[in-house]
Amino acid sequence: MLNIRRFYQSLLQGLISIESGFSNPGSSSPLRLLCLKAMGVTVSAPIWIAQDTWILNPEKLTFGQRVCIGEGSKIVCHAPIIIGDDFTSSCGLYINSGGHDVNTLQPTTSTIGIGNRVWCGMRVTICSGVSIGDDVVIGTGSVVMTSIPSGYLAYGVPAKPIRKLQRDENVQIWSTFAYPNLWQRIQRKLMSESR
Repeated sequence: MLNIRRFYQSLLQGLISIESGFSNPGSSSPLRLLCLKAMGVTVSAPIWIAQDTWILNPEKLTFGQRVCIGEGSKIVCHAPIIIGDDFTSSCGLYINSGGHDVNTLQPTTSTIGIGNRVWCGMRVTICSGVSIGDDVVIGTGSVVMTSIPSGYLAYGVPAKPIRKLQRDENVQIWSTFAYPNLWQRIQRKLMSESR
């Protein structure tokens, strides 16, 4: 039997994927925001979601500002997933707030909280019940099964805090949206010079 709600969400996710294929990386789009809100995602602007990103139970998902989700990512919201401001992931991110009890194999769910200024490398997996602090970098291929405190580089299977990040609080941290409309400004400058 056709699940109308899932069908509708699939159409909206397909529209987001098509639209992101025609937009510049790091650019925000009113259409994308409209589609995410229609799906039930709590979202602030700007946001960029790459092609082939899939969200299950989007009404349990909250995005902060300046969020960038890489290509081919999967976000499975059996319980709430809250992602803070200035979050950036490379391709293949997998976040799942559901799991199973190892003894009984009964399904379990637990909220995932991700702080501000978190960056995830390629193919990072974030498991149910994890809390990630602010200013965290998670290395490529890591599986985050336990919480990561603020201000650390973490990687491995399972991911562990490896070293404290040394950041100058007076320096602007790079963001996908640090230079809004940069690509458009470069194109306009090149066009005006070619005349």
